[in-house]
Amino acid sequence: MTLESRGRMFLLTSLAMAIGSTLAAATSVGLDPAIAALIGAGLALFLGIAGARLVTLQAHRLTEVAQAMASDHPERRASVAASGEFQELGDALNRIADKLQLTTTELRSERGRFGVVLEGMVEGVIGLTADGRVALCNRSATAMLGEEQPPLEKRLLDLVRQPLLKDLLERARAAPRLRADEVRDSDVPQVELTMPSGAKLLWSAWPLDRAGIGVLLAMRDVTALRRLETVRRDFISNVSHELRTPVAIVYASAEALCDGGLEEPAIARDFSQTILRHAERMSRIIADLLDLSRIEAGAYDLSPSGVQVTERIRHAIRLIEPSTTARHQTVETEIEDGLVVRGNAQALDQVLVNLMENASKYTPEGSRIAVGCKRDGARVELWVADNGPGIPAHHRERIFERFYRIDAGRSRDLGGTGLGLAIVRHLSEAMGGTVTCEANDPQGARFRVRLQA
Repeated sequence: MTLESRGRMFLLTSLAMAIGSTLAAATSVGLDPAIAALIGAGLALFLGIAGARLVTLQAHRLTEVAQAMASDHPERRASVAASGEFQELGDALNRIADKLQLTTTELRSERGRFGVVLEGMVEGVIGLTADGRVALCNRSATAMLGEEQPPLEKRLLDLVRQPLLKDLLERARAAPRLRADEVRDSDVPQVELTMPSGAKLLWSAWPLDRAGIGVLLAMRDVTALRRLETVRRDFISNVSHELRTPVAIVYASAEALCDGGLEEPAIARDFSQTILRHAERMSRIIADLLDLSRIEAGAYDLSPSGVQVTERIRHAIRLIEPSTTARHQTVETEIEDGLVVRGNAQALDQVLVNLMENASKYTPEGSRIAVGCKRDGARVELWVADNGPGIPAHHRERIFERFYRIDAGRSRDLGGTGLGLAIVRHLSEAMGGTVTCEANDPQGARFRVRLQA
């Protein structure tokens, strides 16, 4: 029975009871029954309207509370003073509201945890709607796409105009939907794309059908990985080339000696000197490779201590003096005395000697080499500069790679192994410092090493 029916029933019952009571009272005092009936009807009507209004008011209050709970005020609760069905209805509403608020709190907490994980991921995550628009995009994906804000509601293919991405999305939509425990790497469509910024991104796609997302994309930046793979391939190729030449010369010289060259003292001496020279070259290459391996493996003894910079610079100048003297080169110094860096004396010696030998080899005879140091805030800067031909800007980032040469033929003629600057970089970083290369003013190259004071 509805509340409206209950109100009507209450009105009729009140009317009947009032008329009966009035007639009984009128009979007892001798009042005209017709007048008594009219008075009773009026009184019953008043009581019925008042009762129906009370029922309607209670129902209206419960309706308002229910609407508030369903909108923006889940904390509202029903308060019914009367007992009976309205009280039971109010209690039921309050229990529903309590459960709803608890569920909402749990969902918000779960959503917050999911958001923290999603935003903290290094991989980019993008959720696409059925028509290819971005519905979800975390911080990493936003940065990988080159956007300042998440490109929500935009079409992904308008942001990344590459046919391979379109093919990936089509394959993902056509792929069967699998449970998480059924997915294997071979089941996930992937494609590697080179972005306009030069970054290489590996895209993976899964079909979904929930929360308005049709395809979920994961993006991983593999730029550094691909660069390392290139460096590894180049290293294997370069070390093979660097060793193959002296090995071939040693083999040919030894073969010539065995074929009769030993019988000619002059020829034997020339071949023996050739073997010695190229054996020494192979020995230097192997020694430098072992040094690099020990540094990278952490096996190189770099026990840090306070190192006097001035002493190390003067020691390095003495070590390369035979080379600079033979080439009639002048070494100029600009030293701030009393500077101490936290590092290793032997490692710092090797850094300085390698940089100074590099400057001596690749600058003309009679040139100048400048060596100096100064305090730079919490660090100490050491530099080695020359007035030679300099290093083109596009080579400056790569000259610290193993076997990287600007002029390979000239480097080998000068006896370089192609590993000296790689050792400089690794030792500088192992001591907590950095090394950079820049153009020298007005001419030449300048290498800067910054170490912690």
